[in-house]
Amino acid sequence: MAYFPMFVDMKHKNCLIVGGGLVALRKVRMMLEFEAKVRVIAPILTKELYSIKGICVEEREFSFCDLEEQDMVIAATNLVELNKEIAAACKKRGIPVNVVNFPESGSFICPAYEKTGSVVAAFSSGGKNPAISQYLKGKMKPWMTNELAEQAEYLGSIRSKVKQQIEEKEKRKPVYEQLLAFCQKEKRFPKEEEFFNILEEIRKKE
Repeated sequence: MAYFPMFVDMKHKNCLIVGGGLVALRKVRMMLEFEAKVRVIAPILTKELYSIKGICVEEREFSFCDLEEQDMVIAATNLVELNKEIAAACKKRGIPVNVVNFPESGSFICPAYEKTGSVVAAFSSGGKNPAISQYLKGKMKPWMTNELAEQAEYLGSIRSKVKQQIEEKEKRKPVYEQLLAFCQKEKRFPKEEEFFNILEEIRKKE
């Protein structure tokens, strides 16, 4: 089965991670990268979790009432049946849930990914084997540079200007493609005159 790829805004959203081991630690770090509000519950917690700023850590047994007001849940305990019970309870409540050791029990999987700024490339093998996802992640890593993140910010900043110049949505794509090509080649952003020259060249091709 192939999973539908969907990027979700988790900024300031509540994410509960049940489990206190190294797997839970990796999930905490992942969710913090996407600015989620992270809460961790487990009777035994690895010491690294206590040193992470900005998360809520509770050293106790999980209770199903902990699921209240959660936007996402990750079941990362070493107890298979508990993870499955958490998944079932989340599905009943309509909460997206990931189960680390039995992905088919959850409603979504966490892909291998590379992130630079707001640019994210994610890979999945449909839960078959992480080797494929990690292989693709490694292939993509050289392309995920700080320069690419800066170029993404630039292209986002000039969207309103492009819309003012070109009303037809379908005609804006080649503009962005040419602007990105310019940034990639020149290793800088186009000046105002160069920006309008690119627009004019594209208009001539219409």
